[in-house]
Amino acid sequence: NIIKTIKNKIADQKAIMFLKKFRNSKRLIIK
Repeated sequence: NIIKTIKNKIADQKAIMFLKKFRNSKRLIIK
């Protein structure tokens, strides 16, 4: 269970980073 939680945390961090990059790219496209 501990390993699963660690993997989930890493996945969440990657997803957040991806969303941030995606939002930034959207802003650039709008500009």
